This record gives sequence, structure tokens and C-alpha cells, in this order.
Amino acid sequence: EVIKSHEFWKLLIIFSFINLALGTIAIHRIPDFIDRGIDAQLVALATALDAVAAGISIFIIGNLQKKIPYKILTSLGFILLTIASIITIYAESFFSVLISMIIFGFGIGGMLFLQNFIWADFFGRKYLGSIRGMVMPVTLIIGGIGAPLAGYFYDYYGNYNNIWWCGIILMSTCVVISITLKKPKK
Repeated sequence: EVIKSHEFWKLLIIFSFINLALGTIAIHRIPDFIDRGIDAQLVALATALDAVAAGISIFIIGNLQKKIPYKILTSLGFILLTIASIITIYAESFFSVLISMIIFGFGIGGMLFLQNFIWADFFGRKYLGSIRGMVMPVTLIIGGIGAPLAGYFYDYYGNYNNIWWCGIILMSTCVVISITLKKPKK
């Protein structure tokens, strides 16, 4: 019944696309910042604040999810990731790296919470393990392609910009698809 649902496939596409896009940016942004001449210790500090922002975001989203529709929260998380990724492409100073990392952390935290919440909310808890057991391998495999793909692009083009813009397009697609989500009816 779940597999026949359009929402199942939308969610699978959303989380596969977002994981692929994040795989291209999340890992490679740190060495790229350092290659741009930004002090490694400052990049490490910004990276730590990324994690702090993610934790704060999970707390905030957890408290807002009953008051604000999941479409808005999910879209907002993807929009934050998209904005952070655009800032990442143009970051040339510690301040811009810091802003990028904090926004990225807020987006990631929201996405992590909602990814866990939305499956149970849409399809119930009884078969949640089976549903997530079908979905997770797909999203992880597709997401796992991102980092090596970005590395190959870097080796070929000498920068990440082309592949990161592809990731931004995927994230923007996730925003559009998430706006169309509707809780399935049994």
C-alpha cells in the first residue's frame, strides 16, 4: 500500500536528491575553504558551529512541527541548505564561511528531524521499520555517489563549482517537490 502511494515516491526522490546534493558539498567544502586561503583553525571552528546549529535546529523544529505544517518546515530546511551552498561557492572570508556553516547546520538539523518524523507521520509506526528499511539503502547509496563524483569533477575542472551548482539545482527541486507533499489517506 505504501509503495503504491505517490507520497512514498516523492519522499524517496526528495531524500535521495538531497543526500546526493549534500554529498557533493558537505565533505568537500572544508578542504576547499582551506585551499582558498582561509585559516584551517577558523574553518574547524566554523565546522563545530555547524554541528551546534544543527542541534539547535533539531530542538526548534521539534517544537514547531505541531504548529507549522511539515511542507513549510521541510521546504525551509531545503531552502536553508540551498542558501548555505550558494554562500559556500562564493565564500572568500572567515565570516562568509561561518555564515555558510551556521545556515547549513540549521538546514541539516531540520532535515534530519523531519526525515525521521515525516515517514512515521505519513505512513504510521506499525511498519515504519520496513518502510525505512526499503528507503534508507536507496538514499544512502545515491547519497554516497555525491562525494566521489565531486572529487572527480574537481580533478577534471580544478574546482567544485559545476557539481555544486548541480547540487543546488537538486536542492531547489526538493523544495518544489516538498511543497506538493500531502499526507496520504489510507
